[in-house]
Amino acid sequence: MKRRTLLTAPLIGAAAGVTGAIATAAPASAATYKVSAVWQGQQNGSWCGPAALRMAISVRTSSLPTQSAIASRIGTTLSAGTNRFQMLNGINHWLGSHQLANVESQGGLKASVALREQYWRRLENNIANGFGVLTNVVVPRNSPYKPPGWTNDDPDPVDHWFMVYRVETTQRIVYIIDPASERPKFNANRTYGMRFDHLCQLVNKAYLFRY
Repeated sequence: MKRRTLLTAPLIGAAAGVTGAIATAAPASAATYKVSAVWQGQQNGSWCGPAALRMAISVRTSSLPTQSAIASRIGTTLSAGTNRFQMLNGINHWLGSHQLANVESQGGLKASVALREQYWRRLENNIANGFGVLTNVVVPRNSPYKPPGWTNDDPDPVDHWFMVYRVETTQRIVYIIDPASERPKFNANRTYGMRFDHLCQLVNKAYLFRY
């Protein structure tokens, strides 16, 4: 995969490459919804939650809290990271009116076509209305569905927060802005695309949505 070149400050509104046996350029007729966000890498291995939340806030305002302020506000710890309820508390503190899709109790998105279609509709609606969608993924070692550029080979799964900021509806490609990018074993690009059906194999716990 080619490294994406950022021209100025990390304001993300375009897409990097796409993984899988599909075209990397969307057809001209494809409907695309996207928001712009300010990327910031997570400041340590446990702060994907605060970093992803900061990017979600950046979609709506240029007055941004620091990662440390977010971590302190929502209770992120170095040992446990950030759970779904802390993320919900955080996004409602800064942006309000979000809900938690707690899909773990239903077997994750891979367990149900209905759950996957509901997630897709919420991605479209949220992004079309100017909000990114914070999503938690659990990526097992050497998973065939892992995000592009990830080379995680640790025994334990990677439990991680990132944000979906763009969808292309014809081929169902989702575009991720990832706070772990540029760290070892993660994608070198700050944004990247992946197949929606692959992402659904990894959403085993929760995501946050507004519409």
